[in-house]
Amino acid sequence: MATSASRRGSLFLLLAILFFVIGILVILKTAGLIPANVYARLMTWQALTVGIGVFLLCTREVVVGAITVVLGVIAMFNFFNLLTIVSIPGLLLILGAVMMIYYLRR
Repeated sequence: MATSASRRGSLFLLLAILFFVIGILVILKTAGLIPANVYARLMTWQALTVGIGVFLLCTREVVVGAITVVLGVIAMFNFFNLLTIVSIPGLLLILGAVMMIYYLRR
């Protein structure tokens, strides 16, 4: 079981990586090395969700990380028009509920 300090360290690392990646993307867009449509796709909450999911997978939070990545990809590419059926708040509620249940079962 992870301690409180290691969880804070993981969150700090996630924020550090997030700021670093966003900074690199802004520099590349400003330099004209990334097209505007690619930049617009990368700077969305869906891409952030996928990034958080990948980070969770790297920290061995496999179930929550996989669910987060899948929901981010579904939201990003609108597979099967799922977002029109469930909607974005519904997806977020499902993700939050799964994460709370997973955390409480530990």
